[in-house]
Amino acid sequence: LSANSERPMAPSNGYRNGSPAELSAKQKKLGFSEMEQVPQSASAKEELEATARCTLAEKALQNATSEVLRGPDCVAYLGAFGLLAESGPLWSPTHLARAKEEAQPMLEIVIRGHEELGSHTWYVMDCAVWRPCMEFARSEWRCYRRLSHLRQGLHDPIKELMGPSYAKHFAESPFAYHGAPTGTTARLRSWCQTLCRCINACDAPPAAASVALQLLGAPAKDPAMIALARSSLEECGSPV
Repeated sequence: LSANSERPMAPSNGYRNGSPAELSAKQKKLGFSEMEQVPQSASAKEELEATARCTLAEKALQNATSEVLRGPDCVAYLGAFGLLAESGPLWSPTHLARAKEEAQPMLEIVIRGHEELGSHTWYVMDCAVWRPCMEFARSEWRCYRRLSHLRQGLHDPIKELMGPSYAKHFAESPFAYHGAPTGTTARLRSWCQTLCRCINACDAPPAAASVALQLLGAPAKDPAMIALARSSLEECGSPV
């Protein structure tokens, strides 16, 4: 995966490579000692990781459920990923033409499994935006989301935005049940694959792609993503 993973860096605790850092003369003068530099316990590290995941996921959920990026702002937002739209409901003719030739930027979502952390189940999602017609034009990242995030920030708005066509496309891949019973990961995996097919084939509107990229925390500033978007815009003569 790229360096754009959502995993934040842990705060320094005075240790270097697992060993106590050497105390400076100033620290010794102030009364610090090596005995006071106690490493974080496993439970403390787990709590920090859970808090970081919650913060990132809640921010992504807030962005995905906002109405702002479903309207005119949707066009500019999607442009950062090389996706060309005229409005929230309409893809551009250039993008539709590319989709027929499978030359457009494509969304990929792979659910690797799930982890238990901070009394919650987190689904591990490896995502990518890439162009089949370009070598090395692939931006990858990993995010962690709970079932509630995926339901409120992905399933519900996608179903609303697709309208009657949702039932047609997702008939064979229904979303996960409430309560996350056995088989939830498999159902989410199948549902996300169908979502990607709908977005990549332009069966879902641009606003749906915007919602998905927001909820997944897509890295617009990743160098690979910037290069991919630039190539997409330059080909159609749009300003970069």
